[in-house]
Amino acid sequence: MKTHTYTEIMEHLAKDRIRARPVSEGGLNSIRVSFYLNNRDADVTAILDSLRKLAA
Repeated sequence: MKTHTYTEIMEHLAKDRIRARPVSEGGLNSIRVSFYLNNRDADVTAILDSLRKLAA
C-alpha cells in the first residue's frame, strides 16, 4: 500500500483490534505484525481482510 503511511495503516488495523509496530529503519515506511504462539489461519485472514478494506 504505497499510498498510506505506516501510521495510517497501524491506525486502521487498530480499529479492527490488530496490533502492529512501525518499521522505519533504513528509510522503510512499513509495519510488522507478529503472531502469538498459537496463531491460526483465521488470524492471518483477519489481517488480510482489514488491509483489503483499507485499500478499497
